[in-house]
Amino acid sequence: MVNIEPLSRTTKTCKQLVEQGLPCRIDEEKVLLEPAEFIKLVKHLYGTDIDRPTLQLYSTPRFQLLPPPVHRGGHVSYYLNPEHTQRLGALLHMRDKLHMQLKDIREVLDVFPADYYHLILSGVLADDELLDFPVLLKEGYNVKDVVFYKITEMLAAVDKNYWEFIGKEGQQAPRDVERVLHKRVSKDLKDLAGWLRTDCRMDIYEILDNERRERSLVKEGKK
Repeated sequence: MVNIEPLSRTTKTCKQLVEQGLPCRIDEEKVLLEPAEFIKLVKHLYGTDIDRPTLQLYSTPRFQLLPPPVHRGGHVSYYLNPEHTQRLGALLHMRDKLHMQLKDIREVLDVFPADYYHLILSGVLADDELLDFPVLLKEGYNVKDVVFYKITEMLAAVDKNYWEFIGKEGQQAPRDVERVLHKRVSKDLKDLAGWLRTDCRMDIYEILDNERRERSLVKEGKK
């Protein structure tokens, strides 16, 4: 059965979306965009360019990187916001920022949940981690497992003893010693969970946000 919901959406321009809402909400509103407006919106949101021939090419059966646009009334095509917008944003981030090959990008997009595209767009996951995801998914893991794994790797990175031991023992590291070392990481994760329940994170965010605003004003010569 054809989903008629997208065809009932309001048609808007990039300018209308930008003027009416906060930047963080623009790619969540369910609207239809004509190709030229769609390209403008992607440029506005993600700072990446794509021309119309390439956009059309990515929707062909050969590439299968982007679902084809929908049609309403004659031959006019429309792209869906947020579905097409977020997927293309993730695609272009992997292509232009991570320099991944199109075949690898398609493999990631085929299995990566759309609800987590923000992890790609924000740079949380690097190219190797994204390429690992299809393999881990087949083994029953999910995006949250991959992110948690990355967090533990980052916590382990600050443990000098851990990395000195692994450097010496490599794959020969005894399992029981590994478990002891990973207990340290588990403690760090518990500390992290407790820390997230405090106001410390938001306090730091506000301090850094204010500092960046100050630097921006100085750079623009407004102070």
